[in-house]
Amino acid sequence: MLSSVKNSLSLLQLDYIDLYLIHWPLKLKKGVELQVKDDDYLPLDIKATSQALESCVQVGLVHAIGVSNFTVEKLTSLLDYAKIVPSVNQVERHPVWQQKKLKPFCDAKGILVSGWSPLGSPGSAYHGTKDVITNPIVESIAEKHEKTPAQVALRWGVQTGAIVLPRSFNPKRVAENFEIFSWELSEDDINEISRTELRRIGLADMFCNPTSGPYKTVQELWDGDL
Repeated sequence: MLSSVKNSLSLLQLDYIDLYLIHWPLKLKKGVELQVKDDDYLPLDIKATSQALESCVQVGLVHAIGVSNFTVEKLTSLLDYAKIVPSVNQVERHPVWQQKKLKPFCDAKGILVSGWSPLGSPGSAYHGTKDVITNPIVESIAEKHEKTPAQVALRWGVQTGAIVLPRSFNPKRVAENFEIFSWELSEDDINEISRTELRRIGLADMFCNPTSGPYKTVQELWDGDL
């Protein structure tokens, strides 16, 4: 891990990294991406990885460490031995998947929740969906405030105490994504969004394997939180 961090610093031409994440509770061979084969899995040791990152903090190469795609159960296990509480848990979060179990847990532990795909990644070929920005409740609230559905989804994320990480290659939409700080959703708006029918969009089923790897099913990967 130390050599990996030093390599990242060299490539970035930096003296330290503000935040370094364990991207998945999973370990694969170097270079493997989305087409995971049976023999691509490596032994998983989250404890050793966490301790290695803590050592990077102690020598000043990393200022904060975090995790990504960790469930309540996986965080609970991590916190049993971690000397440094993760600063951030970066997970899927938007009005259609609100992390109603995970968000309160992270809040209680002082872990910031950072939402990837806060708009559902409608342009992504991998797990993208328009279900967030075409959700009838989101659309109705957007019309009431004279905002776009994307702005409502992002405002909801920020106003409910999370970090949002939208992405767009469209300059107009990038500008619109910043225009969420001069207005607020009402309590009724928040309550209405909370009644949205929920479903996890990014199942990451390509990381599940019935014969090898740490997770045989998506139920195991997400500890039943689907």
